[in-house]
Amino acid sequence: MAGILDTKQNGEDPPKKVIIKYIVEADGVPIYTEHLDVDDLESEMTTQSDAVIAGWGRRIKCAICCKKKSGFGACFIRCLVDGKCCDSGERNCKDV
Repeated sequence: MAGILDTKQNGEDPPKKVIIKYIVEADGVPIYTEHLDVDDLESEMTTQSDAVIAGWGRRIKCAICCKKKSGFGACFIRCLVDGKCCDSGERNCKDV
């Protein structure tokens, strides 16, 4: 662990596994969790970078929009699927 955090050039090998953990919570309650392997993301970025970047943009836009809606959890999950930000995942929808 110390080698990973060390900023000096000391000949350490780069980490073998890097994972991004994306967690969305509402009032401390986990609503959505995603674990992404950086190697997999790198591979996806070489073949479909626009889609990867659009997907991360959607995650952020959905969280922002659904924070203003009732039924945050339902709103957020639906929004991830189809890009619709809706009260309780079904009413007063708008595209993100």
